[in-house]
Parts: sequence; C-alpha cells; structure tokens
Amino acid sequence: MKKVLLMLVTVFGFYFAGFAFGQQERIKDKVVVATAFHAVDELVLIVAGEYADVVALVPDTADVHHYEPRPKDIQNLNGADVVFVVGLGMEEWIEDLVEGKLLDKNKIVTLSSGMSLIEVDDDHDGHAHDHSHGGHSDDEDYDPHIWLGATEVVQMVEKIAESLSRLDPAHEHVYRENAKRFSRELVVLRDEFRARFATCRKKNLVVAHEAFGYLCRDFGLMQKGVTNVFNESESSAKSIAHLVDFCRSTGITVIFTEAMSSSAIAETVARELKIKTERLYTMESSEDGLSFLERYRRNLERIFASLQ
Repeated sequence: MKKVLLMLVTVFGFYFAGFAFGQQERIKDKVVVATAFHAVDELVLIVAGEYADVVALVPDTADVHHYEPRPKDIQNLNGADVVFVVGLGMEEWIEDLVEGKLLDKNKIVTLSSGMSLIEVDDDHDGHAHDHSHGGHSDDEDYDPHIWLGATEVVQMVEKIAESLSRLDPAHEHVYRENAKRFSRELVVLRDEFRARFATCRKKNLVVAHEAFGYLCRDFGLMQKGVTNVFNESESSAKSIAHLVDFCRSTGITVIFTEAMSSSAIAETVARELKIKTERLYTMESSEDGLSFLERYRRNLERIFASLQ
C-alpha cells in the first residue's frame, strides 16, 4: 500500500509541479548532484568543492529511515546529473521510483556497493557480524550506517571522486585531491584513536540506536542500543530491565543519545542507574556548525572518556 500511495503522489507531482529543478538555469561548469540526506551531502561537498551544485533531499529535522518524499524531491532527483545513495534500505523511496520507471537507474551511484558490510540478524536483536557483500540489499539484512565508519567513509569519498571525475573530467584533479586530503586526515584520526581505545579495558557502549556498528568495528568496540539498527524497539518493561542489567554488568557510566532518536528510554535508564546521558553525532544533520571531522573527533573523544 505504501508503494502504491507513493507512486500516485509521485505521478500527480509530475503532472502539477513539472520538472522544476531541470527547468532551472543550470549553473555553468557545475555538476548537479542529488543526495538523500546530510551525511552524504557533506561528503560530496568535501570532494566537489565549488564545482558541484548539491541538494540534500531529506531535511535535517526528518528521520531518513522513515522519510516520505515530496513532489519537489522527485523534481530534484530527475534534474540531477548523478544521485548518490547509501543503499541498503536507507533510501527505499528512491528505489521505489527507479522500480516504477520514474527515475533513471543509471543516475544512481550506490556508495555501499562492494564494501565489506555488517550483516544484521533477521530478528534485528543487535547482534551483527561481518559479511562481504558486493551489491545492494533490498531486504535490510545489512547495517546501512556506513558513513559512521572511518574506513568506510574513505571508500565513500573515493567512489564520489571517481563518479564526479567521469561526469566532469576537466576537474578530475580537484576531486581526487580533495578526496585524498580528507581521507588522509580521517585515517590519521582513526589510527590515533585505535591506539587509544586499545588501552581501554572496557569495550561496551550503550547508544540511543545501533547506528555505530562500523565505528565500533574500526575501534574494537561493541554497542548495545535502546533501539535496533533500524531505529525500532518494543520499548517494553522487560527490554528496559534488560538494558538496566546490561549497564550494571558492564560498568556503563554514560548512555549516548542522538538528535534524531527519542531519548526518553535512555533518560529513564540513566535515572535508574544514576548515570549521565551524552550526545553523539550521527552526521545525519548539520549539528553545532561543526565539520564532519570535528564531529567525528568529538564522538571518539566522548566514547573514549566513557570507557575510562
């Protein structure tokens, strides 16, 4: 039913709104890029610099997991030269448009393609293991939060640079140099904290939702979420009691919350245990006016401090 409604909204959007983005005057010497949400948008801007016109479709205040598109989003997608997506069910509504022949699949670049992904158990209980996967998953079997793993982000910016270079070979040197510069800084940061986390006896962290699997894999950590990878939870008394027991048994002193997930259960557990809550950045919105690397460093510093 959801897909049928989406298709109807999309069709009517085309009839009454038109291809507004495509009809706008194109900015000279710029590649037009569409992305679904801020994390990908920010990485594209890092690579493209001034040579791309980039639009992120999902507002900072919306949850990309449960987003319902507007006719304007369809116009922007069809007016773009390239559409960068994470895949793995993150942008399911874009997949619906491609399936319905309302968006050219050749415009889509799936950034998770070819990565070594984290497979999520069918019951979404938070237990996960590595699984090499070279394509796209329509059944949400894999953790989609690749932009929170430093190793995966390096692969993402490389793929973005390659795609932009094909579209705009005149500025290939700019795209590739920007990607290399950013990757070098991120790898230095990753390696610094790998050494620091190696000194920690504690390895567990409790998060609002299990978005940090790739970050944990990079640094030898383990996450336990109030909600699962897909931001879903029973929120039952039994599950809350289990979370309280987990925190007590593993010596958790901080429960990490985030801007896009409810912190009510986290706050309840924190009060029960007389511990504090602290915010982590998911990069899905432009929080606090900080750059990607600044927010990533703050995440690592806060996690490291919680494990002391």
